[in-house]
Amino acid sequence: MKCLILAGGQGTRMWPLSRKNYPKQFIQIQKNHSLFQETVSRNLPFCDEYIIITRAEYRFIIEDQMKAFQGTPYRCVYEEESRGTLQAIALACMDLVPSEYVFVVVSDHVIYTRPETGNGEMDYKDCVMQAKEYAREGNISLFTLRETIMNPRFGYIFGLKDDGSMDKFVEKPDQNAINNIDLRLEAVYRNLGMLLFEADVFLNEFKKAEPEEYAKCERVFAGRQVDTPLDYSIEGKTYDLSEAEAGMGLNSNYAYYSAKSERVFDEMSIAYNLLEKTDRLKAVKGVFLWSQIDSMEDIPETDISMQGQVVTEDCYNTVVLNTSPNQTIVVNGLDNVMIANTPDAIYIGRYGKSAEIRDIVQSHRELARVAKMGTVFYRPWGHFEQLVQEPGYRVRRVFVPAGHTIPTHSHANRSKNIAVVQGEATIIKGGVSAVYGMRSNIDLPAGCEHSISNAGEETLIFVETTVGDVSYGHEDIIPASGTKVVRKGYNIEPLIRLQPAFKDYLWGGTKLRDIYGMNCDYDIIAEAWMMSAHIAGQSILDSGEYKGMRFGDYLRGAGKEALGWKCSPLQNFPLLVKFIDARDNLSVQVHPNDDYALERENDYGKNEMWYVMAAEEGAGLYVGFNRDVSAEEVAERVKNNTIMEVLNFYPTKPGDVYYIPAGTVHAIGAGNLICEIQQSSNCTYRLYDFDRRDKFGNPRELHLQKALDVLNFNKYVPGEVESEEDAEGTVISRCKYFEATVYDVKGETRIPMDSSKFTSIICMKGSGRLEFMGTELEIESGGSVFVPAMDGILYARGEMTLTLSHV
Repeated sequence: MKCLILAGGQGTRMWPLSRKNYPKQFIQIQKNHSLFQETVSRNLPFCDEYIIITRAEYRFIIEDQMKAFQGTPYRCVYEEESRGTLQAIALACMDLVPSEYVFVVVSDHVIYTRPETGNGEMDYKDCVMQAKEYAREGNISLFTLRETIMNPRFGYIFGLKDDGSMDKFVEKPDQNAINNIDLRLEAVYRNLGMLLFEADVFLNEFKKAEPEEYAKCERVFAGRQVDTPLDYSIEGKTYDLSEAEAGMGLNSNYAYYSAKSERVFDEMSIAYNLLEKTDRLKAVKGVFLWSQIDSMEDIPETDISMQGQVVTEDCYNTVVLNTSPNQTIVVNGLDNVMIANTPDAIYIGRYGKSAEIRDIVQSHRELARVAKMGTVFYRPWGHFEQLVQEPGYRVRRVFVPAGHTIPTHSHANRSKNIAVVQGEATIIKGGVSAVYGMRSNIDLPAGCEHSISNAGEETLIFVETTVGDVSYGHEDIIPASGTKVVRKGYNIEPLIRLQPAFKDYLWGGTKLRDIYGMNCDYDIIAEAWMMSAHIAGQSILDSGEYKGMRFGDYLRGAGKEALGWKCSPLQNFPLLVKFIDARDNLSVQVHPNDDYALERENDYGKNEMWYVMAAEEGAGLYVGFNRDVSAEEVAERVKNNTIMEVLNFYPTKPGDVYYIPAGTVHAIGAGNLICEIQQSSNCTYRLYDFDRRDKFGNPRELHLQKALDVLNFNKYVPGEVESEEDAEGTVISRCKYFEATVYDVKGETRIPMDSSKFTSIICMKGSGRLEFMGTELEIESGGSVFVPAMDGILYARGEMTLTLSHV
C-alpha cells in the first residue's frame, strides 16, 4: 500500500513559528521532530512506499527529514502552483498500478492511540485495516470520529451504519444547519480528511463526477516532468540544479508539475466535487485522539519542546511559545494572551485570535521578508542558520551532510572565513584540494574559486563569517564551470538481492505467487520486474547496508563505476528483467526503436528476449506477420477484429527462446510463464486488445497511429537466436543491447565476472548460494541478484538453474 502525504501548505497561519520557506509541517513541533516526520512514522507499519505531494521549493527539506527513515522508499510529486487536492491526488494515482491501495493522509495531524472501548469504534491500526477491507470491496474509505461540538470547518457523515455505509456526507454545513442538529439525539461523525482506496476506483469515480476535469488531468499527467534536474530560486535568482550542485544528495524519483501546466485546472474541492457525489463512500469509526494543527492555539495539543526559557507568573489562559534558545521570556499578570517568539520575530495577541495573523501579515508590506523567511535556509547541499546579519558582515552556522558538496563558486564583492567545528571539510581552493578538521580556519578572499565537500561519515558543521557587501545576497555567487564534486557516495557491495516491483494487468494470473511465493496486495500478479531501475517500477534492495532503497536511487549514489565502463556513455540503467504470467492473451503490440522513442517519448526503444519457463498445453506466442501487409490493411483488420489472422503462431515449451526486435508485432499467448530480458523501457504501443474491458467497463487505450508508425509490415522471418555453449553455461541470446546465459548448477559452478559490466542473476528453479568477493548470499527459485562491475570469480553452489544477463 502507498501512503500519499499531503504536505504542500505554505505556513501562513502560524507565523512567526512557521514561514513560507519553512512551513508548519516541517518545523519541530513534536519534541525533536516535525509533524511531517511523525506522519511518516505513524504509517510505517501499513505502507511500503510514500508519495509526498508538496511544493518544489520544499524538496530539500523533504530530503533532509526523510534521512531519519533510511531505507524507506519514497517519491515526490512537486507542484509549483497547487489548484486543489482532488487533482493532485489524481495525478499521483495516475502513476500507480491500477489496483494499488492508496492511503491519503495529511501532514498537519496529531494522532494518539488509546485502548479500544468495545463499542464498535476502533483504534488507528484497526481503522486502517477496516478501511482497507472496504477499499478491497471497491469503496473509498473515510476516517471519522464521533463529533461532540460541530464546526463549519469540517465535513460530516450522517446516519453512519455498522457496515460503513451512511445516509449522507455533507461538506462544511453552514451554521444554521448545525444549529438544527442535536448531538444528544443523533450520532454525527467528523471527516478527518484521511482516505483509503484503490487507485483505479478513485480515478474512475473522479472521471464520472467531473469528466472534463479528469480529461485535463490526463493531459497534464502526460506532460509531467520526471526525474530531470529542476531549477531552484533564491532571492529571485534562478539556479540550475546540476548533479554537482545537488552534491549527489537528492532523491531523484519525482514528478514535477509547473504552474503553467496546472493553471488549466478549475478550483475544486475533493469533498464537494467527489465525496458528495460518489456512491462508493464508506466510513470507519475511530476512537483515537486526533487534532489538526491549524493555528497557534492548537500547539498545546503537541509535544513541542521549547528551546528558550519561559517564566509565567499570575497568568490565566496564556500560552508562551519560545523557540529562541538565547532569549528568556517573563510574563506576569496576563489573561487570554498568546505569545510566540522566534530569533527574528515575535507575535503577541489575544488568545484565540491567531487565525487572523495571515491577513495581518499579507496586509503589511513591511512584513514581507520575515513572513517569507526565517533564520534557517535549506539548499541542495544541506542547510544553514543565519546567526548575525548586519550591514557589511554576517555570520552563519552551516551544515553539510555526509556525501554532499557546496559547488565551486566565487564572490566578487565579499570575502569569508570558515571555522570547522565538527567533521572534516574537503576544500578545493584555487584548484588545490586539502582536508581540514576541527578548529581549522580557512580564509577565502573575494574572487577565489572554491568548493566545500563532506567526504566523511558525520555531518560537517562550520561557522562562516562573511565581510563585504553582503547586500548582494546570493546574487554575488559566481558559479564555476566544470565543478568537481568530492562525495562519499555509497559502498558498492559485491552481491545485492533485489525484491521485484509488481504489475497487476488484467490478463495476469497467480503463478508468480503459487510457484515462486511472491506476495503483494494484488489479487493477480501479471508481471514481476525482477531487476529494474525504470521510473515505472523500481526493484527494491533486499540485502546489505542499503536494504529498502530503490534500485535506481542506489545506482545514482553508487555511481557509474558500479555498472562498468560499457555503461558509462548511457544516461540511464540499460536493462530490465521481468517475469510475465499470461493467464490470458496479452494485447497485440509493438515497440519502437531508439530513434522514434527518444524523439516522441523521451525514452529508449525496446528490443526484448523471451525465455519460456513454463507453458500449458496449447500455449504459444504470436510473433510477426505471416505475409507482407500494408498499414491500411492492418488498420482495417484492427477495426474488424481479424488482425490475428495475419500473425504467426508458434507453440511453446519450456526452454524456448525468442528474440523480438523493435518494430515486430507480437503478443504473448495465454498459458505462458516467461522471463523477459529487455532494454529498460516501458514504451509499448497497443494495437489490438480483444475488446477487453476493465472492471469499470472501460476499454483499454489503443495506440494505433504510433503502432503504424513503427511496425515492420514485411513477412516475418525468424532470426537465428545466437547461442553457444561455453565451459559452464549456454549463451541463449546475444544482441547489441544485451547477452543472456543459462547455467545449470549442480554442485559448484565458477563464473568469471569483470569490471567492464554489471550482471543480473535470476534463479529460474532450485536453490543455492552465491559467493563473490568475500560476500555470500542465499538464492532460491524466483530470486534476483545484482552483481556490480568487478573483476573476480563468482561461485554458484547448489542445485539450480540461473540466467545471467548483462550489456
